[in-house]
Amino acid sequence: MAASIAAIYAIGIAPRAFPVFGIDVSPATQLLILLGSATFSVSLLLAGRLAKPPRSDNLISSSRTPKLLLFLVAIGILGAVINYATGDIPILSGDVNGSRLNGNFGTLGRMWPIFLPLLQLGVIAGIVSVLRRNATRAVIVSASLSTALLLLNGGRSLLVICLLAGALVAIDLMRPKLWVLVSAAAGGAGLIGLIGFARTQGSAGADAALQYLDERNLDSWWGSLDLSLQTGPRVLDLANSAVTSREAAGSILFGDIANFFNSSFQRSDRLVTEAIGRDPLVLGGMPPTIWGGFTLEFGPVGLVLGAILVALALVYFNKKMRQNASILTDIWFGYFSAYILLGSYSYFSVRPSWITIGVALLICSISEKSHTAMNQRQRISYA
Repeated sequence: MAASIAAIYAIGIAPRAFPVFGIDVSPATQLLILLGSATFSVSLLLAGRLAKPPRSDNLISSSRTPKLLLFLVAIGILGAVINYATGDIPILSGDVNGSRLNGNFGTLGRMWPIFLPLLQLGVIAGIVSVLRRNATRAVIVSASLSTALLLLNGGRSLLVICLLAGALVAIDLMRPKLWVLVSAAAGGAGLIGLIGFARTQGSAGADAALQYLDERNLDSWWGSLDLSLQTGPRVLDLANSAVTSREAAGSILFGDIANFFNSSFQRSDRLVTEAIGRDPLVLGGMPPTIWGGFTLEFGPVGLVLGAILVALALVYFNKKMRQNASILTDIWFGYFSAYILLGSYSYFSVRPSWITIGVALLICSISEKSHTAMNQRQRISYA
């Protein structure tokens, strides 16, 4: 995990002949990124040694996907169908990006931040169930429908985070060889690039966008991927001189959840877009990366503390996953880890997405424990 984040940042900050925004990442910003990555790596290593989580050798788990979880996923499926039926279907529109950013989101459009993570929950549950060799027909159908509905949205990260979550769980359970990891990483990077390039071709202004990419030798799947990786560090470089911790005042960390409850609040990434002098209606949200978000909010000290807390959280969730051998802890570890990994070129905030998945899994866990306790009491009474 630490090596992957460091590699993403290293590729992102490397100088280009035609960099995004026409700038290379300044030494000061490079030092901030190095500080965050080094703190995270050391914290992850030390916490992992101290925690000593048990090894997950048994792939087969008796923990099946709870019916309550499938019910929650069904709510997400129903909500998505209603919104697609009454609003835009981005992947089928003539302007994928425009439809996603400023289109008709449907009758229940304000609930997309709830419906989408429930769909992701269905996809990850399907992947983990297959890995644990206890997938049922209901789980496979739920995962298939969720995958199809996420594809219709046209959001690259929506499905990539699910695949990445499944891959991280598989790595922890199966301990694959190095060449398998490298091949999987290359395939995942290629998929991200291909989806991004295809989305550019299917959006308004595609000719201008493709000309921009062509002039910079980026008119390919690799170019789209490179554009994504180099953008975050340069956004941080611009934002770091435009936003102070006092001005941020929690708006980056809590902007997404605030926007869900009150649309007058600007979402975190769009606020950063405005701060660097760009139009969010044209570009959408500009990500400052995970270390950039902590820096903009709390300064270098907050960056160090944030990196330590993220590392401790990952080690704790991994330990719980190995101890419990439960599909619920598998899903949470995979999703949270994938979210942090993608944050190295995106950003981190208190979002409805991971809160929804966390609350859904917590409800399912409480329900399962209650059901287990009830069964135990019945056995005792019968005895």
